[in-house]
Order: sequence, then C-alpha cells, then structure tokens
Amino acid sequence: MSQASYATLVCDCETLKAKVATQAEVIEKLEARIVELVDQDRLIAELRCEIAELKGRLNTDSHNSSKPPSSDGYVKPAPRSLRHASGRHPGKQPGAKGARLLPVQHPDKVLYHAPSNCKSCGRDLRDADIIDTEARQVFDLPPMAPEVIEHRVQRRRCRCGTLSVASFPPEAKAPTCYGPRVRAL
Repeated sequence: MSQASYATLVCDCETLKAKVATQAEVIEKLEARIVELVDQDRLIAELRCEIAELKGRLNTDSHNSSKPPSSDGYVKPAPRSLRHASGRHPGKQPGAKGARLLPVQHPDKVLYHAPSNCKSCGRDLRDADIIDTEARQVFDLPPMAPEVIEHRVQRRRCRCGTLSVASFPPEAKAPTCYGPRVRAL
C-alpha cells in the first residue's frame, strides 16, 4: 500500500471517527429529548385527569349530587317542565259551557253602600236621587263562636223528707271545662 493511499485511508478514518462522534452526540441529545417527551406525555395525562375531575366538581349541584340546595349559589338551572304545548290557549275554550257561582234570589243580609260626596264638586249626596243599583254577592262562612251550656242540677225534697240531687252529665266534670267536640278538635 502506498503512502498516499495510507494517508487517505487515515484521513478517511479520522473523518469517520469525527462523524461517529458527532452522530453519538446527536443520538445522546435525541435520547435526552425522548426522555423529556415521555415525561411530558406522563404530565399531560395527569393534568387531563385532574382537569376532568375539576370539571366534574364544577358541574355538580343539588340535583345531581348530595350537595344541599343552598350550595347552588345564585345560578339556578332552568326548570324543566313535563308539560307539552297543546296548541290551545289557557282558560275556558271557545264554545265550552261556562260554570260560575250563581247569585241567590234571597240573600241573608243586604248592605247598601252609597257615595257620601260628589266626586266632581264635593257636594253632599245624602238626599240625591238614586239612579241605579249594582249588586254583588259574597258567599262566606259565619264566624264560629263557642256555645256555652250551663248545666244546673236541682235538689228536691220529697214529702217524706228525703233530699234527692240530680247528677251532672259525664262531660260536665268541673265547674268549667271543655266539651267533647272542643277536645276532639
């Protein structure tokens, strides 16, 4: 082998060694980058789990968890009605027979209400002519008042001289007491 070819061979060998060293550095950097990417993937997976848990916490309220309604704050979910639109207007439908409270012919009491003064000039209207009357009837229950029954037993003397006394009914156990209906109420 000639010296020139040997020198070329040594030079090629040195160039190859330099390339190998450069590629070794690149491989080392790539391996370090792979370790970083694996750590990043693991961190991203952990953060995704944490985000999903926090979103789950944010979406809980008293309707889908055991939290009390007071913890819902001021934001209330829209009510979900089970009613569906029927296409009809609310209230009595046209053509349907109406029903109402009918007035009676002879009310128990009649009260008259007259204006005392003219709403325009303020004159007294006590002696003014009645032009018309409008009536409205109010149905109501009478006020309840307790019924007080006093029981008095009598003592009577017979011709034979014996004194006989009547007995009180079973509900009159004391000088004043409640009756059976009040006690039941």
